[in-house]
Amino acid sequence: MRESIHKSLAAGATLLGLSACSGDDFAHPPCRTDQGSLVVSAPVTGCPRLTSFDILPSDVFVGSSVALRATADGPSGAIFAFAWTASNGTIANPQAADTEFQCTAPGIALLTITVTNPANTSSPCEDVGHGSVACDAVEGGADSD
Repeated sequence: MRESIHKSLAAGATLLGLSACSGDDFAHPPCRTDQGSLVVSAPVTGCPRLTSFDILPSDVFVGSSVALRATADGPSGAIFAFAWTASNGTIANPQAADTEFQCTAPGIALLTITVTNPANTSSPCEDVGHGSVACDAVEGGADSD
């Protein structure tokens, strides 16, 4: 049995025509033609937009943790990638939208959150936010002045 499948590839439902024949030539019967639908899954591309990010609290002692939270929106169904970086200190899970930062030395730690859409490989785009945390020395501790 030979089969011929004709379809239009696009995201969403698409008309599908199917012909099946028992001979070697589609032009001669017995052939059967039927129609149905086909759902094609495709990654959703488009640029994300960083809608908010929080760094709370913004002033802590060395050794303390800070909550980091980011949200983004963009094309419906898109899955975004988050990446936190810090000039110093430790980020528990840098690829999570919600994570924690820990101050490891006194001073100002500069934090950056970058959101991207990994499915958008033809035209990479990102949105970036910047903030900071004041990491204060513990009074009477080894980190005090």
